[in-house]
This record gives sequence, structure tokens and C-alpha cells, in this order.
Amino acid sequence: MQCNFLFRAHQYANVDLDEKLPFTKAFFPKSKIEKRNYAQDNCVIVKNIIEDIKLKSIKDQKCETKIEVDFYTYRLFGLSIMNFKFQVSKDMANKLLNHLKPANLLLHSTMVMDQKEQSISNLFNTIFIKYFQVEKLMEIESKEKYLIFTRQTGQQLRENLKKELYCDYFHTTYEPVGGITGGPGAVLINDDKNEITMDDHWKDIGVNQNTIYQNKINGNVLLLKKNNYLDELREAIIEMSRQDTLLSAGAELCQGWMSHLNSELYEIRRNISDDNENKYYWRELKKNIEIMDLNFLEFHTTISAHGGLMGKFPDTTELDFSKEYIDEYKENKRKARISVFQLLNEVKYAINNLSTPGHTHDEHLLQAETEKVHERLLMISFIAMAIPSGVAIMTPDISIIIKVIAAATIFSIPLIYFSFRKVQKYLSYKRNMKNDFKRQIKIEAENIRMNKEQNEQLKSMDELPEDIKEGIVDLNKQGIDAQEKRLNMLKTKL
Repeated sequence: MQCNFLFRAHQYANVDLDEKLPFTKAFFPKSKIEKRNYAQDNCVIVKNIIEDIKLKSIKDQKCETKIEVDFYTYRLFGLSIMNFKFQVSKDMANKLLNHLKPANLLLHSTMVMDQKEQSISNLFNTIFIKYFQVEKLMEIESKEKYLIFTRQTGQQLRENLKKELYCDYFHTTYEPVGGITGGPGAVLINDDKNEITMDDHWKDIGVNQNTIYQNKINGNVLLLKKNNYLDELREAIIEMSRQDTLLSAGAELCQGWMSHLNSELYEIRRNISDDNENKYYWRELKKNIEIMDLNFLEFHTTISAHGGLMGKFPDTTELDFSKEYIDEYKENKRKARISVFQLLNEVKYAINNLSTPGHTHDEHLLQAETEKVHERLLMISFIAMAIPSGVAIMTPDISIIIKVIAAATIFSIPLIYFSFRKVQKYLSYKRNMKNDFKRQIKIEAENIRMNKEQNEQLKSMDELPEDIKEGIVDLNKQGIDAQEKRLNMLKTKL
């Protein structure tokens, strides 16, 4: 009897599969790799990515058996899926049946890999994090030229990440959304010898009876009685995983946008309450919100372009699901789709409202343009004054010394005035920049404090295996170190 278990992860970027293919081949040097259409989209499939790996236990139930792990990766959100395949005997299957839940397989199972016992979930650190090149992402972001966020450095960072990591990351303002999310997928049991007796815990979801069943307690556990449908069912499950990722990643990014907008809201409200007349701040705020709006448009159009994937039931040629199961599946996805698009509309509405204070402070921009007009009129006045004065001092009755003094005075007045105005504007700009750096320092210090608290909370999560917990904590620590590096650089700007 064969068991299949999916472990999936995604990032917040779209991946160029062709550009990343050389890296994929280098990352899995001993595996067979092919790119083809699979589960209704282009997919890079890597067979048997780990040579020597054995499953040792599931939820304290010992089961010494070899595991084969295949790897599937897609463009949209960089979705990557590991499919674990292992054989179990009839006696072992009956013992494990109550424990074959996705969470148990991921968090409460142990394996032996590289002659070391570790949790199945630790593959999140050893495979997904390394394949997504998270450490290289943080290394690039930590370069000195990207530490001070501006529109120019943000665009340069975006282009560099696309070149180095083959990923087009979604952005909020200047920063890419660099996190990754992983979790358990479906469990598929291939009971082709009919060794498991179906009871009230199982629901028949096939058109033909005694073909495919769904666990009533955990809907992600499926049991197949006909071996000839195994490959088609596995492909259908992976297509369902693509839909789940699109829905969950869309909702997660919307929640991230809301959190980011909420922090911006606090800062803008404080500046309005303090009657902040920093022209530089309001000018930059308006431009930043324009960038933010365009970044959200990119994300929104990506979700909308794949709206047809949401709620679409996988097409199968031989395996037929019951109408009741298909209708229930479509209804669940329809509700999830509505929720995602409601969140998208809420974010769009929030960005629109966030831009209002910038529009109300447009008088700063109007004042700057007015000053330019005044300076030009003043220059014309100087020229108009200089012409008759120049004619007057050219008379022969005036001594040469008086003429030189008068000419120097005529030409020095505009020079002194415009030099004074230039110095005044420069000092004002430096003062505004200094105030803005202080604002950024305060925000960054608060972000570091919050991230440290979250990392400490992660350390105390007893439900996570120690190996994966240690890997994630270390990764978060690298991110915090990069934030502290940026904070120190901001302080040097004061």
C-alpha cells in the first residue's frame, strides 16, 4: 500500500522557470529534471530529490520504510511541492490510519536523512528555504547601497533581484515581500489491494462506487481503491494545491498590505496632528503612495488574471468524482474567491484614502512653483533696472571709479540675492531631510523591537519541532541583523 503526502511552500514572487532551470539542475544534481505541462500549467518536475531517506515514525508509531521525494515547482508565487511516497504494510496501515493527518505527518513525524534523525518539517529549512534562496535575498538587501530606501534604490533592488534570483517579487513601497510560507497538503492513500475496510469515517466521492473516498474528519485525506487512477488523482490534487496557494497567498498579501497601510496611517496621522510643515515629507509621501498604488496594481492584476483558476474543478479523463463532491468543492472555493476580492477592494480603498492627506498638502508644491515664478519676475525686474542704470553711468561726466562701483553694484544685487536663496533652500532641504531620517529611525527601531518579540515567541512554541524552529529563528535573526545595520546607517545621516 502506497501513501502520498504533499508538503508545499510558496513565496511572494513570480518565478522565471526557464531562467532558474540552471540553478535547479545545480541544486538537484543527481535527479532527473523535466519541464512540461502538469496540473494545467508549466511545471519543472524533479524526480527523487533525496537519495537516502527513511521514514522512522509517525506520531510515535514506528514505521521503518524508505521514502521517495519528488519535487514540483511553478511560476505563480513560486509554488513548490514535495510529494513523499512510501510503502506500508496492511498491519502498519491500520495502526497509522488514525495518525495519517497532514499536520501529524509534517510536525510529528521523524525521518533519517544523511544519517541524522530529524523531523519531516525540517525539509522546510534544508530544501524550501535554500531553493527559494532566502539567504541570498537577505544578502542582496543588506548591501549598503540598498539600506537607505529611496525610489531609485527600490527600483534598482527590484531589477537586481530579478537578475540574481530569477524572481519578480511583489513590493509594497520600496521593499520586496521576501517571506515564504509553507504547510502540509493532501494525504493520498493508494489501497489498491482493498486492505482497509471502509467505515463511517469515510465518504464515497466517486461516480463509481468503491473507487475514491474522502475522510469525513479530515477532508485533506483521500483513499483510492483503484491503482490505475493514481497518477491522474495525484495530478488533480496538485492542481487543487495550486488553487489553494493562489487563494491563500492572495489573502496573506492583502493582510500584509493592510498591516503596512496601518503603520503608514499612524505616521501620517501623527504628522497631521503635529502640524508638520516639512515640505520634503509631504512631497515624498505623495510620490511614495503613487509607487505603492502601482505596486498594488501589479499584485491586483496578477490575482485577477488567474481568477479563472479559483474554483475550477480539475479536469480528469478517466477518474470521475461525484456531482455532490464537485459542487461542494466549487462552492467552498467560490466563497474563498469572494473573500480574496473583497480584501483586494479594501486595500484599494485604503490606499485611495491614504493619498488624501498628500493632496491636502499640495500647497507646498504650489508654493514652490510660485516661488520659481517670483524669482523669474524678479530677474526680469533686475534686468529692467539695469538697462537704464547702465545707460546713465555711461555718460562722460561720471568718473570711471563711480562707473565701476555702480556696475558692480547692479550685477552683485541679483547674484547676492540668488546665492542667498540657494543657500536658504539648501539648509531647508538638509533640515527636512534630517527630520525625515529621524522619522525613519523611529519606525525602524520599532520594527526591530517587534521582530525580536516575534522571534522570542517562536522560540517558545512547543508544538514546533526543535530543528525547524532553530532554522527559522536563525533566519529571522539574520533579517533582524540586516535591520539593525540599516538603523545604524540611518543614524549616520543625522
